[in-house]
Amino acid sequence: MKNQGYAVICVVCAVVGALFTEQLGAAEFSGGTVTGPLLSVHGFSLVLFVLSAVATFFLPPVAAAIGLCAAAASIPLYFFFLAPGLFRAVFGGEWSVPPIGLFAWNAGAAAATAVLIVAVYAGVRTLSR
Repeated sequence: MKNQGYAVICVVCAVVGALFTEQLGAAEFSGGTVTGPLLSVHGFSLVLFVLSAVATFFLPPVAAAIGLCAAAASIPLYFFFLAPGLFRAVFGGEWSVPPIGLFAWNAGAAAATAVLIVAVYAGVRTLSR
C-alpha cells in the first residue's frame, strides 16, 4: 500500500506541474534566455515524476531517488513565480521587464510547491528505510 501512495503523489506532482505550465501557454515565457531553459527543465521533471510513479512498484528506493531529482528540477520554476526578485538576484540573466518585488503570490505555484513538499518528504522517508 505504501508504494501505491508514493506513486499517487508522483502522479499528482506531474499533473499539477502540467496544469501549471499549461497556464503559461505559448507565451514569450518559453523563448526567454532564462525562462526558456527553466521551462524545459520543468518539462523534464514531469517525465521524471511519471517514471518515478511507475518505478515505485518495482524498485521503491530508485523511484524515490528519481522523484527527488524530479522535485529538484521543478522547484526553480515555482521559485521564479513565488519569489521573482530573489530569483533574479540569485540567477541573474537578461530581463525585458522590471522586477515586481521580492515575493509575489501565485496560487498555482504555491499549490505545486505544497505538493512537492509532500513528495520530497515521502521520497526521503522511502530512502531512509
